[in-house]
Amino acid sequence: CLCPKFATDGEGYKPCDPQVIR
Repeated sequence: CLCPKFATDGEGYKPCDPQVIR
Protein backbone atom coordinates (compact mmCIF):
# COMPACT_ATOMS: atom_id res chain seq x y z
CA CYS A 1 0.00 0.00 0.00
CA LEU A 2 1.33 3.46 -0.84
CA CYS A 3 0.44 6.79 0.73
CA PRO A 4 0.86 9.75 -1.70
CA LYS A 5 0.59 12.08 1.31
CA PHE A 6 3.93 10.79 2.54
CA ALA A 7 5.95 11.42 -0.60
CA THR A 8 9.66 10.92 0.01
CA ASP A 9 12.60 12.32 -1.94
CA GLY A 10 13.52 8.73 -2.72
CA GLU A 11 11.42 6.26 -4.71
CA GLY A 12 8.25 8.28 -4.43
CA TYR A 13 6.09 7.13 -1.51
CA LYS A 14 6.46 5.53 1.89
CA PRO A 15 4.77 2.27 2.91
CA CYS A 16 1.30 2.53 4.49
CA ASP A 17 2.39 1.77 8.03
CA PRO A 18 -0.02 2.31 10.95
CA GLN A 19 2.29 4.98 12.36
CA VAL A 20 2.90 6.57 8.97
CA ILE A 21 -0.80 6.73 8.09
CA ARG A 22 -1.49 8.37 11.40
